[in-house]
Amino acid sequence: LDFGTQQQTFVRNSEVQVLASLPGFNSVFVGTKPTPRMTCGETSVIGVPRTPLIAEKPYLLVRHGAWYLAVPPLRRNTSGSSKGCARVKTGDKHAPEADLMGHQIPLTPALVHVSHPGESAWEINRKLAA
Repeated sequence: LDFGTQQQTFVRNSEVQVLASLPGFNSVFVGTKPTPRMTCGETSVIGVPRTPLIAEKPYLLVRHGAWYLAVPPLRRNTSGSSKGCARVKTGDKHAPEADLMGHQIPLTPALVHVSHPGESAWEINRKLAA
């Protein structure tokens, strides 16, 4: 990892193989493997070994043509990346199992409209108002 001429950086829950350089002034590493040691002087590096609480952003997921809002769970006292996933049920007997941590909310046409290329603003507004 080479910060180049960055003056301030924040790195959270990552796995860093090699630090080629440190930023010019301030760096904070939270839940990063390995956790850099704290230094003072020309550069200030703060290393916190574990992240107390993470709430990752929800994201859209499409499975077999059906749309879901995937909501990752809160994670506590963690370090490193979250590249591992667990199989969980969606709660909908017609929906597939998810290869992710957390749960999924089926996005039905009654809840949301996904526009497509070529749809006019009038069509989108009409569907949202329904």
